[in-house]
Amino acid sequence: TPRDQHLVKNPLDAFLLERLEARQLSFSPQADRNTLVRRLFLDLCGTLPSPAEIDQFVHDKSPDAYERLVDRLLGNPQYGERWGRHWLDVAGYSDSAGVLSADQDRQLIWRYRDYVVESLNSDKPFDRFVTEQLAGDLMAWEGQLQRNEHLTATGFLSIGPKVLAETDQAKMRMDIIDEQIDTVGRALMGLTLGCARCHDHKFDPIATSEYYALAGIFKSTLTMRKYTKVAEWHEHLLPSPEATAMKQVYDQKVAAAKRDVEQARASAREAVRKRLDQDRSGDKSDKELEKRFSPEEMARIKKLADVVAALKKAGPNLPAAMGVTEDKITDVKVHLRGDPQTLGDVVRRGVPAVLRGPPAPLIAEKTSGRLALARWLTDPRHPLTTRVMVNRVWRWHFGRGLVVSTDNFGLLGERPTHPGLLDWLSVRLIRDGWSIKRLHRLIVLSRTYGLSSQVNAAAVQQDPENRWLGRGRVRRIEAEAIRDALLAVGGQLDGTMTGSLLKLKNRAYFLTTPPRT
Repeated sequence: TPRDQHLVKNPLDAFLLERLEARQLSFSPQADRNTLVRRLFLDLCGTLPSPAEIDQFVHDKSPDAYERLVDRLLGNPQYGERWGRHWLDVAGYSDSAGVLSADQDRQLIWRYRDYVVESLNSDKPFDRFVTEQLAGDLMAWEGQLQRNEHLTATGFLSIGPKVLAETDQAKMRMDIIDEQIDTVGRALMGLTLGCARCHDHKFDPIATSEYYALAGIFKSTLTMRKYTKVAEWHEHLLPSPEATAMKQVYDQKVAAAKRDVEQARASAREAVRKRLDQDRSGDKSDKELEKRFSPEEMARIKKLADVVAALKKAGPNLPAAMGVTEDKITDVKVHLRGDPQTLGDVVRRGVPAVLRGPPAPLIAEKTSGRLALARWLTDPRHPLTTRVMVNRVWRWHFGRGLVVSTDNFGLLGERPTHPGLLDWLSVRLIRDGWSIKRLHRLIVLSRTYGLSSQVNAAAVQQDPENRWLGRGRVRRIEAEAIRDALLAVGGQLDGTMTGSLLKLKNRAYFLTTPPRT
């Protein structure tokens, strides 16, 4: 318990002040209101406040002025865009395949981005947010809109970099599975699970067999609808009244184009009959008549047939989203040294045994295990999921996590500077209904968050890196926030939300020429 209780605004401060007092240090003074309002706007919305907004807050002397500002910014749609960017970075979001050999446009992946933004703005509980991204297609839903949302959420497993021009299909598939395992491990558990693909993890207690237990889950998941070069990712059609109307219009166009072809053929056959009657050659079958079409008639029919072919090739362009679904259920053999051609024993689908807390999930024979994996990860007893997310949020607020190595809670990662605070925040997240907004509110309403960056000689000598957070940490502003600030000052910031700015057709190449086949 800290001595200077009057400096504690909420329990979060007590954890930090106690560590400071053990080193004969204390908090620096609070930042001035001008600094605080700018800090809060940048943190929660990614943009600077206008002069009028600064002036309004600075001169608002009501005791709850700061709390009201926090609540207003958490309710601003820009909050979801700002914090959605952070999650998309963790997930590996990209509008293209990300590999130069076949860097195709993912025209539909914007739907996953919008899903993330909307989920954060609506304060979707984090456990549900995780479950939908890993297994939304396997969850129950109420109504078509929620079904489409769940299917879109599974884009989380589709968005990483993929080598689509790999000629070795077995290797391509395992590379994609490896990327999924690595992303899930780092993003949700802070573990470098991918290190166990070729051998037992050299530092963490993760065996190769446990890696392939996870690999079975993702091999039983349909990520790509075909693996032949160039591979194509799976897409979910998203039914809706608008989609039904689009399909009807498309069907009508195809039917009309086919009628044009048949009418042209019929007209050409009639012309041939007339010529044959003049030649007194007698009746002929349609096939015989068509053999006598003139070059001009053939060209006209081909031109109309090409219209039909083009319509069928383009398809109706119905609303769809990248995502995954169930595939043939299978367990995977250990790939010795990671080689798909050198196989060992079959491993039953499962999770690493070293992680204590919830019991290992029971994976049904006829399911991939993704839903069981998601429920295991979001079990309140899981030792890592909440701690990893809380640590990320802390880092995004303060520029440095309680665990500095945010993606690695393993042996080679950093130990937490304040383990008790990390545990307390993790439990608090669960008790607050897995609400990320309530976690933000807790952090930004603390005295710690409002500290100025003023330093004194004792603090610099004993804590030069500010590991114990006795003063506000000077932070770099991200490139996106700098860009948005410049555009906002110039009156050119486009606040339009949702949708895609990409003008390329889905799967079009960003390169000028496709890869060699």
